[in-house]
Amino acid sequence: MALKDLDIGEYIEFNVKKRFAIITLNRVHRSNAFTVEQLRFLKKAIEYCQNSVKIRGLILTANGTTFSTGMDLDFINGSDHTAVKDLERTAAEICMLLFNGKPAIAAINGRCLGEGVVFLLCCDYRIGVKDSYFQYPEIFSGIFPGTGCIVLMTRIIGIPWTKKMLMLAEKISSEKALEIGLIDQIVESQEDLMEAALDKAKFLFPKNQIVLNAIEAHHEEIRPISPYAAVVEIADSISGSRPGARRETIEAYIKRLNTLEELAASFDGVERVFAIQAGREIRVMVHPESISDLEAESLAREVAKRIEKETQYPGQIKVTVIREKRVVETAK
Repeated sequence: MALKDLDIGEYIEFNVKKRFAIITLNRVHRSNAFTVEQLRFLKKAIEYCQNSVKIRGLILTANGTTFSTGMDLDFINGSDHTAVKDLERTAAEICMLLFNGKPAIAAINGRCLGEGVVFLLCCDYRIGVKDSYFQYPEIFSGIFPGTGCIVLMTRIIGIPWTKKMLMLAEKISSEKALEIGLIDQIVESQEDLMEAALDKAKFLFPKNQIVLNAIEAHHEEIRPISPYAAVVEIADSISGSRPGARRETIEAYIKRLNTLEELAASFDGVERVFAIQAGREIRVMVHPESISDLEAESLAREVAKRIEKETQYPGQIKVTVIREKRVVETAK
């Protein structure tokens, strides 16, 4: 299909720059809220991007000062279950196209609510203006968050923040969104927003699509398009099978080691503590004048009990108490 033949309605703008399609929501008079018809047109625009060999990725953005306020409830009859199912199906298909397809950049130009949050989560890179905020207010209307967004949201921002957004409808500022991983970059103004998005597009469009797909597909989150993706996935699985691998972030890992060392060091008579073997063993050096051999045995048991009671850790932790007294004399 030629671009001139693409029918995407009056509320979506479509153009191509640097081999990236720019899809712009333009229902400004309703804060870019979605109707079922507009969702169908948005799906058609994204499908065009995925099927065109001339397009290497897409930027999803909006006109005005609002990215989207989600579904336009004035245009949805909640008692019409067929219509609601059609809406959810179409929204879910858009999510799959964004998540499984070519590189997608979300350029968030202002407040972003409901389905707007869902769609940006499915993009590979998310940029927001400084005064943007994010909220999922469906709880006020008694609407269950559909399209499978709950699982994806927990992977990106974690379970605690997912609960805050979905159960408590917590409004999240751009600064907090950057901190928790909901967005990847903040810019000052609308002009900076599109410039930043196009800079990312400029970086991505000459890159090998097979390599990009292998990077995205190695956790089975999108469909692989080459054997290389399968090889990377196998290597990743082998690496991930190592004891303790990838069970925590580097910050949590360092914090856990520090906690273990501080806990053991809090006992009387302890001189130094070392957490080794990736935190699977701690070695406690004691003052031989303060701790006897019998007391060293008791200390090892007490340290182990406190670790079990006060900390969380994968597998087992070995506690080794070392009581060493050296006497040195020099023959002259």
